[in-house]
Amino acid sequence: MRPRLSLAPTLLAALVALPAVGGCQSDASTPTAADELSVVTRPIVNGVAETGWPGVGALTFEFNGHYAGSFCSGTLIAPSWVLTAGHCVTGPEIEQQGIKPSNTRFLIGNDARSAQGGGPADGTLYAVDAFVPHPNYNPNTNSNDIALVHLTEPITGVEPNAFQAESIVAMVQAASDAETQVQVFTVGFGATEGIQSSGSGLKRSTTVNLDHLEPLDYVSNFVDSGTCFGDSGGPGFADVDGVPHVIGITSAGYGCSPFNPNCDPCQTATISTRVDVYADWVRTTLEGGDPTCQNVPAMCLCGEACLEDGSCDDTVCHVADCRDTYNCANACDSDACREACINAGTPDAQERVAPLLECAAEKCADAGTPGSQQHRSCVRAQCSIAYNVCTGSGPTTTGDQDCAHVYDCMSLCQTSDCQTACQEQGTLDAQGQVSALTRCLRQQCRDEATDEAYQACAHEKCQGDIDVCFPAVFGDADCASIAPCRDACDDDAPSCRRDCFDAATADAQAAYEALGDCAAAACTGADGGITEGCPAESCAPESLMCTPEMVIGAGCDLAGGGCPTGTACVTTADGTACAPAAGLGDGEACAADATPRDCADGLECVVASDSSGGVCGVPCEDADGDGVCVDLDCDDTAAGTFPGAEDVCGDGVDQNCDGTPDDGCVSEPIPVDGTSGKKSSGCAGGADATGLLALGAALLLLLRRRRAAV
Repeated sequence: MRPRLSLAPTLLAALVALPAVGGCQSDASTPTAADELSVVTRPIVNGVAETGWPGVGALTFEFNGHYAGSFCSGTLIAPSWVLTAGHCVTGPEIEQQGIKPSNTRFLIGNDARSAQGGGPADGTLYAVDAFVPHPNYNPNTNSNDIALVHLTEPITGVEPNAFQAESIVAMVQAASDAETQVQVFTVGFGATEGIQSSGSGLKRSTTVNLDHLEPLDYVSNFVDSGTCFGDSGGPGFADVDGVPHVIGITSAGYGCSPFNPNCDPCQTATISTRVDVYADWVRTTLEGGDPTCQNVPAMCLCGEACLEDGSCDDTVCHVADCRDTYNCANACDSDACREACINAGTPDAQERVAPLLECAAEKCADAGTPGSQQHRSCVRAQCSIAYNVCTGSGPTTTGDQDCAHVYDCMSLCQTSDCQTACQEQGTLDAQGQVSALTRCLRQQCRDEATDEAYQACAHEKCQGDIDVCFPAVFGDADCASIAPCRDACDDDAPSCRRDCFDAATADAQAAYEALGDCAAAACTGADGGITEGCPAESCAPESLMCTPEMVIGAGCDLAGGGCPTGTACVTTADGTACAPAAGLGDGEACAADATPRDCADGLECVVASDSSGGVCGVPCEDADGDGVCVDLDCDDTAAGTFPGAEDVCGDGVDQNCDGTPDDGCVSEPIPVDGTSGKKSSGCAGGADATGLLALGAALLLLLRRRRAAV
């Protein structure tokens, strides 16, 4: 299995640095899903996760045919109408992001974040057919910041929310007279902080105070909680005769001074559009029925496309790009419809879309309905080059490099053009593999705040894609060679460092990662770097496997050790030195003056009684210290009694544990007072020979039956 990301070459750095395929937006006019809709929007800060208020939803959009998350909040005020902010549907930033009714969906649910495999984590998406901003909305001043979004089909089963039609001046004045403030319950899908704009997509709520009214809006100061990017268009509710009414729409924030770099722009006052000021316009628009190109000219691609019945014939415009042409054709259920969509495209779009439609028909005919998530995934995988040529995103040619090379190359990029160039070095399979990996990381781990959390998330959620892109490769080099090899690589050569890692054996790679894990856990300083000297001190066993020069020292004391934990003092050709404490195995001879560490872990040197040498074995319980384990000793309380010992004649004790006291002795009792008579000249068979044989037998039994130490 492929090693984890800790010290495997460059992958962790790449995971943290690389936002997604398509990458940075600084030099590209075409938006990417990685930009996560950087429109001027606001989220709930220090709020709570909200599972109620089903009529409050999120405006989401699709990028290149796949779900890309939420960009604003909105409120269902009629079965087919959503109330939101003007800057959520029109203006330069919306145009730059490519957001339009055809790729916008209204989410009814609680979690608009991307789920694995596409689509939102929770909720139902409803198609949109028209944006209706207030006719006097000014994107330069953000005045009259209110809009309506019309849904293709009405939503059933969800109660629309009431909006405030009467002036709220009296309500605010009454609260002021009572020396209090109107409390506004705010709901949205925005971020939780404004410096990194993280945490968006989850429905949250909080209560803020209405501090003061303006002619077109009201202001709420930030006190412990407030709104942030992504909450734009979300409602502010207040009780009117016991019924919650939408009295405001989150519009903008006061922001931060450029001279205060540590300021969080979401911890400032929020400006909300007053709904009561625009109630007549809202009511008139709703009562006018479904929007037509006569009252919403932006519905058609060009003015000439607006027909007398209010519908659009965009084929006369010939302004649709390849992406819109393809999406239009995918939504058709007849050849005539598809032909009309193609005719609506520019000449360039028609030329680009033809091979994509042909490829999709050939390779994805059985992959679900055109336009479905399953079909889109098939087209992106099987027709990726034609798809990218059409949409203007990603590589449009192929090379001969594998996924790992492409990913390493992309990890060094700062622009989307650079990332695309890297992708084009890869084979078609490699491009698909790296896209799958970066998509998984973006969807699953983009909200992780630290490198450690990101790495853990990557291994938990995307390990399968990592293994595909970075398959296990092993060589014959040892662990000690990895670090010097990697150190010799240039900083901008991640493939070089990966090759150093792949050149090592499987055990060496595992040891290298173990050292990295230990160093990261035990040796990381306040600056995020590795503390000098720490790995050798705190990770000695791991360091010895890879960087022995950091730990092994000469001239250690065989008797006292003096080596770091996990090492042992051993005899070498040049004297003594600390070495990894692998130790001698069970049954191997050890020196009489050996330390326990000379034997492998769990063994000790069992020394013969004459101290001439010993053998490594499993230590056992030996209460009387006679060198014989308790399960072999007939009396473990008497040091002179053990198998093979010499019987003392006349004492009635079975010292040799053979079941017969005074075995082989001459029948001459020893006086009980010890003052007369004499001991036999010895046991039968000769004392010297018997003693040596007994000692050998005892040592043999001892080594064969060693048990766990006590």
